[in-house]
Amino acid sequence: MTGGGSADAAGRNGSTTAMAVNFVVGEPGATLAFEFQALPFMQLYLDAMAGTGSAASTSMALTFSIIDEGGEIVFNWAPDGSLGSGILGGSELADDANLNTGYAQTPLTSGSVFTYDPSGCGTPTGTGIGTTCGGQYGAVTDNLVAGNYTLVLNMLNSSELAYVPTAVPVPLPGTLLLLALGLAMLTLTQRRRR
Repeated sequence: MTGGGSADAAGRNGSTTAMAVNFVVGEPGATLAFEFQALPFMQLYLDAMAGTGSAASTSMALTFSIIDEGGEIVFNWAPDGSLGSGILGGSELADDANLNTGYAQTPLTSGSVFTYDPSGCGTPTGTGIGTTCGGQYGAVTDNLVAGNYTLVLNMLNSSELAYVPTAVPVPLPGTLLLLALGLAMLTLTQRRRR
């Protein structure tokens, strides 16, 4: 960029997956169990040149809900890394890490990398890592009465960035010319005195 001025950038990336499945419980006492493995990973970096107004954030959310035919939520599970919490209408069997969390960074914390890697598996390579790394998650509903239900799975991943560089003073071309002329005059003045 030439001359005075400023520039900034903003970006957002998000992925939302939602699924709703209707099912019928024919006899009271039925339960529904959930079991899966996940590898949660988030990384956030805002460089040291980020100025006022800059911010970066990343978050993830995962919930399982069961709603009865009257619209009541009879089961809700949001794995939070603490066995026994984050669940309504059921019991957690495994909850290795928080799948409902986020990070934010501002110029006050810029220059530092924030990483959420509770499984210790490292940065994902994009080629898959098999089933040897990651956390275990499991839950079972309380007994369901006979009736119609809707199972809702909701998953969200998002990242946002607003970047405003710090102002770096750049001397104007005219200022450099005046400085050079001033130094030349000083040199000439010193020669005349001798």
